[in-house]
Amino acid sequence: MALLRWRLWLVVLTGVVVSMIIAVVLVNPRLTRYVESQAFREELDKQTSKGLHFQGRYKAIQRTGFLTARAEGFTGNDGVKAIKTMSTGEVDAKFTFYIQGTVLVDKRSLSGSVQFGATRKYLEWLPRAEEIFARERDGYLWTTVNLTGSLQKPQEDLSPRVAELLKKSPGAAIGIFLRRIGEWFEETLGGK
Repeated sequence: MALLRWRLWLVVLTGVVVSMIIAVVLVNPRLTRYVESQAFREELDKQTSKGLHFQGRYKAIQRTGFLTARAEGFTGNDGVKAIKTMSTGEVDAKFTFYIQGTVLVDKRSLSGSVQFGATRKYLEWLPRAEEIFARERDGYLWTTVNLTGSLQKPQEDLSPRVAELLKKSPGAAIGIFLRRIGEWFEETLGGK
């Protein structure tokens, strides 16, 4: 019964990852417009200010690569913790994962192959991640993900490989579960 729950949880997680892959590939121009928009900058200001406990503001943001962006600068003031004020020149951001490849959608049919790259930090939760993400390039560990199925029921071949690794290391699966519970408590009880 517990194994079935873990498999269900893994399938849901995989569905989210596959949906994110499809979304990123299909909406890349929209993503650029959003990242460079006032709305994105305001949300980034809000989240950075919340995390650093001061009022911060980014200057213009430009998308510089598929999963990278650059702000012309950042200023913050009225800090209530250790940092009272901050001013920086350019700020570069590197995202935790990278996707490149081709996905074909034909009459609701889905097919394709993408290269999925993730930083080591992003993959800390996965024991022996290099068994799946065997290639290293540009600071990312890479694997090929094959996509099939339909838009309503996408299928990919990454989940079975991840599930197999987690079967070999049940402690890691329990760790994932406990980390998610901890994050839920933090969000619910207003921590961090």
